[in-house]
Amino acid sequence: MKDIAIIGFGNQAKAWALNLRDSGWEVRIGLRPTSTSIVKAREMNFEIFDYTQANNQNNFAILTPDDTHFDVVKSIANYNSKATFIYAHGFGLLYTELRTQFNQANHLLLAPKAIASELRFQYETKGKNGGVYSFEGLNDLS
Repeated sequence: MKDIAIIGFGNQAKAWALNLRDSGWEVRIGLRPTSTSIVKAREMNFEIFDYTQANNQNNFAILTPDDTHFDVVKSIANYNSKATFIYAHGFGLLYTELRTQFNQANHLLLAPKAIASELRFQYETKGKNGGVYSFEGLNDLS
């Protein structure tokens, strides 16, 4: 089974989590222990984990505010050095710095061209969504 850890649980992360789960992915939600989103994620039947504690994830979607991306990746504990990190926003990617600091990991940009509610609606109705993506440096997303 394909698995992914989504870090954050705002509007975009909820849409991604539901769409991926409905597509057969095993989705875990990584949050801080003090996050107000824990209750909502649990109500939606997602497994929650503290992303700063030990974990064995290989695939991460970093769906936190742009200015937190570097610190979030830096604080993720014990990820596989060949892990794949997916970012939904290009402004916060800081690609050069992330590639330099975390050069063994894959860094991808997959930016949906829709707000979260539209992203979910298009998935549920089998509509079409556009996206901007960059798979530079991708080894294998398992």
